[in-house]
Amino acid sequence: DEAAQTAKGEIDKAKTPAEAQTAEEAGTAAIAEDVVDAAKQDAKNKIAKDVEAAKEAIDNNPNLSEDEKKGFKDAVDTEAAKAVADIEKATTPADAQTAEEAGTAAIAEDVLDAAKQDAKNKIAKDVEAANAAIESNPNLSEDEKKGFKDAVDAEAAKAVADIEKATTPEAAQAAEEAGTAAIAEDVLDAAKQDAKNKIAKDLATVEAAIDANSNLSQDEKDAAKLAAQAKAAEAVANIEKAATPEAVQTLEDAAVKDLANIEIKAAYDDAVKAIEAADNLSTAAKTQALEDLKKARQAAEDAIKTATTADEVAKGALDGLKSIAKVEAKAAADDAKAAIAQNSNLTDAEKKVYTDAIDEALKDTETKIDAATDADTVDAETIVGQKAFAKEEVKAATADAVKG
Repeated sequence: DEAAQTAKGEIDKAKTPAEAQTAEEAGTAAIAEDVVDAAKQDAKNKIAKDVEAAKEAIDNNPNLSEDEKKGFKDAVDTEAAKAVADIEKATTPADAQTAEEAGTAAIAEDVLDAAKQDAKNKIAKDVEAANAAIESNPNLSEDEKKGFKDAVDAEAAKAVADIEKATTPEAAQAAEEAGTAAIAEDVLDAAKQDAKNKIAKDLATVEAAIDANSNLSQDEKDAAKLAAQAKAAEAVANIEKAATPEAVQTLEDAAVKDLANIEIKAAYDDAVKAIEAADNLSTAAKTQALEDLKKARQAAEDAIKTATTADEVAKGALDGLKSIAKVEAKAAADDAKAAIAQNSNLTDAEKKVYTDAIDEALKDTETKIDAATDADTVDAETIVGQKAFAKEEVKAATADAVKG
C-alpha cells in the first residue's frame, strides 16, 4: 500500500507523460519487490515451522540415542539454513516457493531418516533380546537354538530391508512393528519347542519309573503310563495354542507337576501292594506302615504343588519317592523280623543276630536311598535292601530247621 501511495504521488507530480511513465514503472517495481519480500517471509516462516515439527518428531523417536537425535537435528538445521539462503536469493515469489518446497522436502527426508534409524535400532534391540530368550531355554539343543536364532536373523533382515524402502515415517514404523511381531513369533516358537522337549523328557522319565515298580501288574503299569501320556498330550495341545512365552511356561510348569504326581502315585500304589503282601506283619503294623505311606505321598504332593521351578518339582518328586521307598523298606524289614520271631527253635540271642543284621541292612538301604539321584536308583536300592532282609530271614529259618 505504501509503495502504491508513493507511486501515485510521483505520478501526480509528473509534468510530462514520460515522467508519469517513469513513476508508474518505479511504483510497479516497488510493489513487486514487496510481493517478493512477502513470499520470502512466508517461505521462511514455513521452514521455521518445519524445523520445529521435525525436531519434535526426532525427539519422539524412543529408540534413538541422544547423540543420534542431535545428529538428525543438526542435519535439519543445515537443510533449513540452506533453504533460507536459497529463499533470500529468490527474485520472484515462484522462486521463493520453489526454495521453500525444496527445504521442506529436505527436512522431511531428515525426519524420515531419523524414523528409519529408530526402527532399525528397535529391530536390533529385539534381535538381542530374542537371542537371549532363546539361549535361556534349558530344554533346547544347540542345533534347535541355532535354528531359532537363524529365523530371528532372517526376520530382522527382512524388517530392515522393508524399513529402508519406506517413504514415510509411518511406513518405517509399520515395517518396524511387523519385524518386531515376526521376531516375537520366533521367540514364542522357541519357548513352545522348549516346553514340548521338557514334557517329552519328563514323560520318558515317569514311564521308566512306573516300569520299575516291581509290585505293580503290567495292567497297572500300563494304566499309569496311559495317564501320564494323556497329561502330556493335553499339555502339548494347549502349548501349541499359547500366545506368549509366559503362557507356554505356565502350561509347561503345570504339566511337569502333573507328571510328577503320577510318578508319586505309581510308587505309592507299588509300596501299598508290597506292604499288603507282607504276611508276617500284624494288622496294626500294616496299618501304621500304610499311614506312613499316605503321609509320605501327601508331603511329596505338597512339595510339588508349592514348587516354583522345574528343579524344585524334581526335588519334591524324588524326595517323595525316597520317603515312600524307606517306608516300604522298613515294612519289609519288620516283616522279616516278625518271621524270625516265629522261629521257635532259636534262642532270643540267636534271633537277635539275624534281626540285628536286618537292622544294619535297613540302615544301609536308607542311606543309599537318601543318596540316590534318580527314581531308578531309589527302586534298585529298595530291592537290594528287601533281598538282604529276605536273606537273613531264610538264614534264620534254615538255622531253626536244623535245630528242630
